[in-house]
Amino acid sequence: MDQGLPLSGEQEVPPKPRAGPSPGEASLLLPSSLSWTLLLYAALVLATGWAYSAQRIRTDREETVTSESNRLRAVAVALEQSAFAMISDGVGAAITRADEIEAAGGLGAVSERDLFPALGQAMTGGQYVRSVFVADASRFARAGRAGGYDVSRSPPAWFTALDSPDSEGSDVWVGAPFPDPDRPPSAARDNMLVPIARRVAMPSHPDLWAGALFDFRAFDSLRTQLGGPGGIIFLVRMDGTLLAAMEDKPGHDIVGRNYANSESFQEAKHYLASGWDSGTIEGTSSVFGGTVVYGFAHLRQYPSLVVTARPLDLVLAAWHERTVTTLVVTGAFSALVLAMTFLLSHSLRALRNREVHYRTLFNNTAFSVFLGEGDRFIAANETAMRMFGIPDQETMRALTPDRISPPEQPDGQSSALARRERIDQAMRDGNASFEWLHRRLDGTTFPAEVDLSILKEGRISLTLAVVHDLTEAKRAEQQRRESEARYRALVDAMPEAVFVHRGNEVLFGNAAARALIGARPDDMLSGISVLSFVLEPDRELLAARTRRVIESGQRAEPREARIRRLDGSLIWVEVQGVRIEYEGAAAVQTLMHDITARKQQEEAEGARIVRMQRQSDALLRVASRNSGTGWSGTTAALEGICADTAQVLGTDRAAIWMLEDHGATLCAAAMYERGGARHDELPRFPMSGLSQYIAMLRTERVFQSSDVQSDARLRGFTDATQPMASSRAILAAAVWRAGELAGVVSVSQLEGARRWYPDEANFVGGVADQVAQVLLDFEREQVLADLQVLAGELTRIQNEERRRIGRELHDSTGQTLAALELDLARLSEATKSLAAKPRELLENAVRLARQCSTEIRTASYLLHPPLLDELGLVSALRWLADGLRDRSGIEVRLELPDSMPRLSQANELTLFRVAQEALTNVQRHSASPWVALRLGVLAHGVSLEVEDAGRGIARRDPLRGPAVPTLGVGLAGMRERIRQVGGTFTVESAGAAGTRIRAVVPLPPLSEARSA
Repeated sequence: MDQGLPLSGEQEVPPKPRAGPSPGEASLLLPSSLSWTLLLYAALVLATGWAYSAQRIRTDREETVTSESNRLRAVAVALEQSAFAMISDGVGAAITRADEIEAAGGLGAVSERDLFPALGQAMTGGQYVRSVFVADASRFARAGRAGGYDVSRSPPAWFTALDSPDSEGSDVWVGAPFPDPDRPPSAARDNMLVPIARRVAMPSHPDLWAGALFDFRAFDSLRTQLGGPGGIIFLVRMDGTLLAAMEDKPGHDIVGRNYANSESFQEAKHYLASGWDSGTIEGTSSVFGGTVVYGFAHLRQYPSLVVTARPLDLVLAAWHERTVTTLVVTGAFSALVLAMTFLLSHSLRALRNREVHYRTLFNNTAFSVFLGEGDRFIAANETAMRMFGIPDQETMRALTPDRISPPEQPDGQSSALARRERIDQAMRDGNASFEWLHRRLDGTTFPAEVDLSILKEGRISLTLAVVHDLTEAKRAEQQRRESEARYRALVDAMPEAVFVHRGNEVLFGNAAARALIGARPDDMLSGISVLSFVLEPDRELLAARTRRVIESGQRAEPREARIRRLDGSLIWVEVQGVRIEYEGAAAVQTLMHDITARKQQEEAEGARIVRMQRQSDALLRVASRNSGTGWSGTTAALEGICADTAQVLGTDRAAIWMLEDHGATLCAAAMYERGGARHDELPRFPMSGLSQYIAMLRTERVFQSSDVQSDARLRGFTDATQPMASSRAILAAAVWRAGELAGVVSVSQLEGARRWYPDEANFVGGVADQVAQVLLDFEREQVLADLQVLAGELTRIQNEERRRIGRELHDSTGQTLAALELDLARLSEATKSLAAKPRELLENAVRLARQCSTEIRTASYLLHPPLLDELGLVSALRWLADGLRDRSGIEVRLELPDSMPRLSQANELTLFRVAQEALTNVQRHSASPWVALRLGVLAHGVSLEVEDAGRGIARRDPLRGPAVPTLGVGLAGMRERIRQVGGTFTVESAGAAGTRIRAVVPLPPLSEARSA
């Protein structure tokens, strides 16, 4: 023990007796008034904080309401400018037209035919101008944007400018809102318009007014300027009538009401009477409930106000949030003050108990504590008394440091000399820690660890020594060494590779580790860097994982990685690591397991999945007849299939072969070779040398050979396929059609043998099936194309035959019947003296001849109307509609253009035949009281529509499938006629709601167009 020795070079000062209580016995009690002072200070701080918060909340509310009021006022002024521009736009245009009407003779003198174009020209403003009107005491005229118009000798009920007391002596008039007259009654209430007019200054006509009907819903797009939800925009007349309202949640039927008695409206009028053009007010709203903040502006030159508003509760929403935050912060501050007060009070109480706690702690610590002064001990705790076998405090004070230390330490150094060195070190550094061999009073020794500190109080030096008994620690160290030896033997026998390292050199590796990296059993791994096994991209990751394991003790989770063995080969391992203590320092123990075989199997499976995905995509492209570049015929389709197949399988060649000459020749229908090599002429081979190859294809779905040269089944195959480059490996599948072998799909590797995978064989078999389907599809499409050509030719022949028959009926039979009718008429005139019965028979013959002539003429016109060639489609359709009206009595509603460009003869005839067939169907089947025939010129075509209100087209039974209109032969014929000229044809039928047929044909080029 080395406490209390005199320091070298320092004079020892004997202890002096001290007056008063001994150390640790002084009272730490503080005056009780200090606690009351703390409580008073805390109450003052809390009162000040809450007063400030209340003042801040009140000021924030006033600023929030003022800011929102000013913003609403600015928005109202901006809206007033927009409203004034809108009104000036509409009313100004109406006044301009009123001046033109007055210049033409006045409102009463202008005819209705000239009046509406003049008013219609005023509809040039925005969509908010719905109508313009002019009026005086004798006449009223209005034109709407939707095409509606009114003319009357007396103004409508909503126009009160002529007899309203408010308009007397004034040049402006604003009427009450009313429903849009151009909209149906069901939607009129949702489209309220505001009439506004000005007196037209005419000396000869002082009572002439011009104005417009305005839809102020255009303000709705500006409502976002109100900020947040709940924004409201009003347009109010100066008499209190609400003209328009835009709000977030419509449903209040408030437009048109009068709010002249509202306190808010009266306050706004008081502002205006004081000379202000705009202002803000805050009032209660009975419509929206609660208090509302208003901003308003006077509409220049018109007796109206533009009002913006937001409910006060929405305006103060953010203020409420800030208020809650302020209260929370103030409450937290108050809680903090109370907590600090409590802690200070608690600290005062703790100071009183500190000495008691100190003495209890000093005597009950688990280690020995000595306090020495000079060569004597002045204090020791109970643990020290028990550790050294000291019976009481008096015996402890009589001891010296030499008495509790042996003469020499285990290293042979004198205890007295070693003690002096330790004291000098503590004097220099302030403390010293070391191991020391102590001796008890009974003479037994034990190892200990000593923490020595020097305490100075003026010129007095005190030595504080803390002694830890190391007897158990030393015994544990010996056991640890024995355990480490057993651990090394156990790890070396493990089948898993174990490495111990700190991120640099390998510290230890067991036998499995040496085998894993390819070292000899007797090789030592010490000195080899662990980074030499790790690939370059993984080295930073290994260093980071090693640092994390060593510094934080965090376990390194298993991960897969590749390592390089000593011979340079790469293997896959699963590696994980934990922190251990190795030779007195932290290190990482890494366990590695060789998973190369598993990874190779996974890579093979991944490659198979990728191959099968590419094969599936290629088969899908073939099945959908889309090679990526588009197919224009059978040859292009087969070439695309070959290219896709070769690219998917990565082969040098892919070809499709077909059997020709009754199976005597195998000809290449399409071929693809890598590098874009092409043959001047696709090869053809006689079957004499390929019979065995073809015979195998007849019995096997897919034939494969990894090496043609060594395959006994293909003996002579190379000679039979010359002069083409010989295949080294081949995969082939038969193409079957109608149960017979029709061809072969083959893929070849030209250089080197190749092992074919099962999925590749299945893929080639699927390609062969798709090739058979493609050939079948192209044959079917060719048949359909031939049928369409035949249908077009039949239609042409039918048109020519109708033209010929119609011409013969008109020129031959019609003329003959006309001559017969004329002769019979002359005969009837010359035989007036005949008896009644013969004369009646003669008149009947004349009537029959006339009827026959009419029917022959009608039939010839229906077969091919001459009007179609002479005057065009419009005249022919009018003649067709007149004939239907006369024959059936059905109302025909014609919508035909006054003129249109002439179409080609085929297009005009096609549209005429469609209209003829459709009108015939209406007459025979629809039972409709009316039919509409519309002809319109589009941007790139001409549209024909035939619509009726009859029973519609019969539908299928819903239990048998979806309700689809059943198309008859007539509709199919119309569809085919339109298709022949490159047009479109649609049929819409809604059961009892009628049927609509629409046909569109293209317009002729501009150079070929001529007026119809």
